Amino acid sequence: MRMRRIAATAVTAMLLWGAVQETAAQETAAQDAVIDEARAQCQAFEDGTFTTTDDVLAQIDLSRDGRPDTLVDGHGFRCTSGNLYCGTGGCPLTVLVDGSRTDLLARGWRVVDWGTLSVLLLDVHGVGCGGTNLRPCVEALVWSEGAFRSVRGN
Repeated sequence: MRMRRIAATAVTAMLLWGAVQETAAQETAAQDAVIDEARAQCQAFEDGTFTTTDDVLAQIDLSRDGRPDTLVDGHGFRCTSGNLYCGTGGCPLTVLVDGSRTDLLARGWRVVDWGTLSVLLLDVHGVGCGGTNLRPCVEALVWSEGAFRSVRGN
């Protein structure tokens, strides 16, 4: 009886490990897809050469499931044929959580731990707060039930 429990536990652990490995592979493919899209945009514009800075990827547990989620920060995209990615509204920020992709635009971002929440704070264009680019504006997002939520109705 004890051997059966040990065997069952070992099989369960192997299945869980396989699922974790599959999820990690999917997340890597998703982050590579974001970077490949930016690379293609650069190459399509006057045959530019695309590079990234070292800080283009960040691993942070936004969903609080114990596994890191990925943020691909367009501030780190470089193209020799021009600035294709950033403007007055900021740069693209792609967040990959639990197999979901969320594309955002931000001038900067930070994650704050607040009790049981990981809050993604975005420095966004002032129009998001009813003003112009000169008006400071911050959006706060939390991951809940498979999507980002904020007071703006997300």
